[in-house]
Amino acid sequence: MLEKTSGSDLASHILEVYRENRPYIYEMTIIKGNIGSYRAAISLVIKDISVQKRIEDENRFLASIVSCSEDAIIAVDDTLSITAWNSGAERLFGYRYDEALGQKISLIHQSCYHDDYPIHERLLDGESIRQYECTRRRKNGSLVD
Repeated sequence: MLEKTSGSDLASHILEVYRENRPYIYEMTIIKGNIGSYRAAISLVIKDISVQKRIEDENRFLASIVSCSEDAIIAVDDTLSITAWNSGAERLFGYRYDEALGQKISLIHQSCYHDDYPIHERLLDGESIRQYECTRRRKNGSLVD
């Protein structure tokens, strides 16, 4: 049985290989080990991480678009707690990211609204809503359409 050893006996490398002008990315892990008292085994694991890497790169790209947008972009989870709050939302509503994150969306809803919003229910049901006009409340209490 191969015993995993620590330190320089474990190495991990990312390899990028081009075939037909398409990049393929592999993670190669090399583990040296012992069989009993003999240093006689090497385990080599090669894993194709091309799809995972493309998804990570795409997510970083999309996140950069959201963070740099002048528009307020806010995401909430199914409990209506704020999970994303970009710099556009900070400028429009006056709350910093750390002040808004984790708060209920009622933070910016007018006081006449309840925690149960029909628009959110429609979105959670998978409906696509092209335009939605509303009035929201800034940190200083003023309203914005």
